[in-house]
Amino acid sequence: LPEQSRISLKIFKDAGYKAELHILPVGHKIPLQAKYLIENFINMEYHQV
Repeated sequence: LPEQSRISLKIFKDAGYKAELHILPVGHKIPLQAKYLIENFINMEYHQV
């Protein structure tokens, strides 16, 4: 649910984590369109270490 996701995002950010929230209009838990968002986020974190 979007509202719970926004609350979770705030908790993670307040705790100092880098976090992003993308809400996509699909019926799957993790939509196929999110694949590139996830890959880019992981690669961005990997290259900053």
